[in-house]
Formats: sequence, C-alpha cells, structure tokens
Amino acid sequence: MGGAAGSGLALPPRAQQLRCRVLSMASRCDGEGGSVTDRDQGGGLTSAMVAERVARGEVNDAARRTSRSVTEIVQANVLTRFNAIIGVLCGVILITGHPQDALFGIIIVANSGVGVVQEVRAKRRDRPPAGPV
Repeated sequence: MGGAAGSGLALPPRAQQLRCRVLSMASRCDGEGGSVTDRDQGGGLTSAMVAERVARGEVNDAARRTSRSVTEIVQANVLTRFNAIIGVLCGVILITGHPQDALFGIIIVANSGVGVVQEVRAKRRDRPPAGPV
C-alpha cells in the first residue's frame, strides 16, 4: 500500500505527495507510492533516504503566507508620509494656535480607519472557512 520504498514505513498521504514531489525530477512515483527507482541518474538520494527525511519532516514545504497580519495592516495604514505631514502640521497648530484650527487632524484618523477597515475586511473575505481538516 503506501510503504516508503520497501522500508515498511507507512507515510500519510501528504508525506507521500511530498515524497513524490521530491523524487519527481529524477524518478517516477505511481499513485499508490510503491514504485520509485533507487537512484536517479545524477547520483541523488535513494528512495529510502528520501522516506527517512520525509518522516523526520525535513522537506522543503514552507507554508505560504498570503496576507499581512492585522498589526502589519494597522502599521502600514497609520505610519504613512501623508499622516506624518498632517500630524506635524496639526501639532504645530495645536501648539501655536486655537485647537479648533487643528480639526483637519481628523483626516489622519479617517484616512487610517478607512484603510484598516477595508484591508481587514478583504483579508477576512479571502480566508477559507474554518472546519475539519
């Protein structure tokens, strides 16, 4: 059945897929994971060596990160040049003038808020629904 190159080690389906992916350049994997040539022509790993590495989790299968975290989204929308310029001008007005003259500082809050809300909503919309794996 799903043995790893005759070693008697049964691999889970995902590990078998990874094993086949690793060997696909120089060897062939059948659908059940049974027949794999022992060595490729370039003197690469034997199928037993590959099975051992897959069993230890030594595979080149990094999880793809498709979006930014909420913290990164907030930072990207708050820490902008536009907000810095408006913030400095607002601060100068608050120090030297009347507070009501600095009401344009609300633009910083509105600009950042709209950007964060839009990006977080898009992130949640693209996320696959949680459920049994």
